[in-house]
Amino acid sequence: MEKQLGKKEWLTRESLRALHRIHSDVIQYSLGKLSENRRDKANKFAANVIRSDLSTSQMQDLLKVHSETQPWHPELEAGIKETVERIEAYRNDKWVKFRRCK
Repeated sequence: MEKQLGKKEWLTRESLRALHRIHSDVIQYSLGKLSENRRDKANKFAANVIRSDLSTSQMQDLLKVHSETQPWHPELEAGIKETVERIEAYRNDKWVKFRRCK
């Protein structure tokens, strides 16, 4: 069981990191909306994060650490709020809740 939990935490961390990078780029380069394909991928990453039951403050703390450990990407700091908001929007989406109940 310890092995599965370790993999789960790894997936959560990597999904959160990827979402942070994606949403920071969207802000920095004024990309607007993601394409449908990229939105689907981002939703899969968000699903990995919400399965872990991380709180909003825990996500913010992890994203802050990610920003601090990547000083050559200063745009990451600006992407923290957007990343957390997008994950929370996904978490609160009524269709996502419906699919999780199945």
